[in-house]
Amino acid sequence: MGNDFYVQSLELVIQLSEQHFILFIGFQNKVSTNICAWSDGLISDVRVRKLSDLNVNIKMLLERYNHGFHLHHLDKLTQYSITEHQFV
Repeated sequence: MGNDFYVQSLELVIQLSEQHFILFIGFQNKVSTNICAWSDGLISDVRVRKLSDLNVNIKMLLERYNHGFHLHHLDKLTQYSITEHQFV
């Protein structure tokens, strides 16, 4: 019951004005206090007026994200090394 009320309230707020959302997916995601987002995966900056538009954008982000490709490149990082001199 509480969840239904939350969804209805969110729908009402979204319909009254355009709402801004930052959607992200990845293995490392960071958000600062001023809502700057960073991800090693995908980030989508969306503005919506309907909850259904938000759902569509979330689904599009999930469909675009290729976790296999991401894991492959993360795994390749173990093949690289640098010396202390190169680090400085």
